[in-house]
Amino acid sequence: MVVILNSLKVNAAIAAIVKKERKSYSFAGFIGNGSKLTAEIISMGIGYNPANANISLVNINLIQTSLVNTDNKEVTVADLEKSFLLARNSAYKEMPTKRTGLLNVFKSCKDVTPEQILIATNKGKKGSGTRIKSIKTVAAIAALVDGSADVTGSEINIVRRNSVSFQEFGEQTGSFFDMMTYITTQDCYDTNEDEYTKEALTAYYETLGPLNLEAEKAISATNNARKLRNEAFFNNTTGARFIYTQAKKYIAGKFGFKSAENQKVRKLPFPNLIPKKLRTPTTTY
Repeated sequence: MVVILNSLKVNAAIAAIVKKERKSYSFAGFIGNGSKLTAEIISMGIGYNPANANISLVNINLIQTSLVNTDNKEVTVADLEKSFLLARNSAYKEMPTKRTGLLNVFKSCKDVTPEQILIATNKGKKGSGTRIKSIKTVAAIAALVDGSADVTGSEINIVRRNSVSFQEFGEQTGSFFDMMTYITTQDCYDTNEDEYTKEALTAYYETLGPLNLEAEKAISATNNARKLRNEAFFNNTTGARFIYTQAKKYIAGKFGFKSAENQKVRKLPFPNLIPKKLRTPTTTY
């Protein structure tokens, strides 16, 4: 099963779903509950004096600061990633039209031979479309593009990271360059169309590589920022979820289950917001 991706539609759909996931899972809500827990601990005064330094007020304050910083960083780089992806995909979206137009101009040239046309056509075929054969990925892409179904976090990750890869964009760029170079160096090639002069085509080609590289750098930056954020929130032994849960257990044990102190904090939720399929061995708690 083969699908030719419309990159702009896919990325727009991804952005909408990721935004929806952030809203529903609410990292901001997690941080807010951490602030409430911290405030309640402060109100307990000297009554809150655990022997475990990990759940001390000092450490909990440090954790809260880390959560805010890592979440803000993830949001910032994710927004940048989106802008770089859209810029890259907008440029590449023009390629099929330019490829077809260039070939048609070449075919109309005086003295062009069938053999030359065949060579140019074959040079433009490699990487002319992004083709994905995974059925699971195809289903995810279809749902992203037309909104026909919900898509899980893992499927978003499949589409986002694998459907339009650096290598595939590189192949498209290379095939376009090969065809462009061949056609524009033939003695018979001549055109009055500004868009298809050698200078105009070269200028377009030279924008593609940098856009692709910047997009891949942005994807890497988002991956790294997301990893740091997830570790800060959900590491099995040092993450906020684990520490806050231990602090709540200490409060229940120290003041009693029915105490006013425990009743104020026991229902503060600190869920693991990472979809199960995306959790790493260190973020399963």
